[in-house]
Amino acid sequence: MTQTAPPDAPVCTLDTSTGGLVHIGAAHAAEESALRLAVNNPTGRPLRCERVTLTLPVGTGPEDLSSDPSTLRLASETEEWQLDRVASDRFELVPSGPAEAVELAAGETRTLLLSGLRPNARPGTSAVRTAVRWATSPGTFSESTKDVFNLVKSEESDLIKDFTASATSVQNGDAVKIRWKGRPKDGRPVYRLYFDNTEIKADDDKYMDKEGNGSYTTPGLTRTTAFMLLVKTKDADYGSTLAVTVREPDLVVGELTSNGVVKLLGEPKTLHSATSATTPYTATHTATTDGLIAGRVECEEDGRPADFTAIVTAPLAPKPASSTSTSHTTTACARVAKSPENVLVPVPKGATVEVSVRAEAGSYTTQLTWFPMGIGDLAERA
Repeated sequence: MTQTAPPDAPVCTLDTSTGGLVHIGAAHAAEESALRLAVNNPTGRPLRCERVTLTLPVGTGPEDLSSDPSTLRLASETEEWQLDRVASDRFELVPSGPAEAVELAAGETRTLLLSGLRPNARPGTSAVRTAVRWATSPGTFSESTKDVFNLVKSEESDLIKDFTASATSVQNGDAVKIRWKGRPKDGRPVYRLYFDNTEIKADDDKYMDKEGNGSYTTPGLTRTTAFMLLVKTKDADYGSTLAVTVREPDLVVGELTSNGVVKLLGEPKTLHSATSATTPYTATHTATTDGLIAGRVECEEDGRPADFTAIVTAPLAPKPASSTSTSHTTTACARVAKSPENVLVPVPKGATVEVSVRAEAGSYTTQLTWFPMGIGDLAERA
């Protein structure tokens, strides 16, 4: 999901141990879903986290997550955190012991797994809310912007795995092969692949085999393209996305006049590249032209996710007078080994970008590339 947060604030993300789905019915009996909460410090300085609040919709309806969330608990004991139920629908993760806050180093992510979830039996989508209370120094805590995460309750399982492209950046006119792993043909739900204005019946025999292995070769791409694989079940729709950037893309305009040389997309620049890295990466950049950051991150062991976070802070026009800048946060989390997550981050001229990549445990592989849309650079700040 996309979040909005102050530039110096931690970023909280929520997903599940079962690929973003909450298993119910037979799927729940086979594998229970746990909530995975990750708190990331994307800034270049330490932060103090006093409290993380989790608000669940409680009831028996399709929009409710559980009728009785009292069994929710930390999956493993930790010396730093404890989980308290403070209302029928609200939980707080707070420091255990005498400490008033948990210290988060620059670029650090703390991932907490909450098990014991008993979802109700009604398929549907539940909106779970999170908020973080944090500070840069003792005694001056602030509440971050509340974020909403939509979790799909479903009796289905293993709907989408390994949704990847053969390349995340290509030359103008090159094709890519999109691959995924879905359900076997017997009892398979509806699969659709969308990009631009195109809809592909991805569950057709020419794209998916009997075991659920799917692939589609695109036509030649002439501009940066986003792809979404959507699964339509009787419970809800569930999708996964990726993007492929195109170097020197075609220009589509209504009217263009020039009396000189026009260059739309400059040479791509590698911001950071790492393989099997264990040390978190953090950096702050300033853009002297509009552009895009193409990020790719993958973990190297199931259950040890790798996280990407980019906070773009751009100056506002003179109005509104109450604010001088606006901030936009983009996150991605790779949960399955060798199944990378891809993300595009738009960056306007004059913006500051804080980027971090890390794995809570284990190692990660990443590639961050800057694509300028004019004459300028994305310069790293000391």
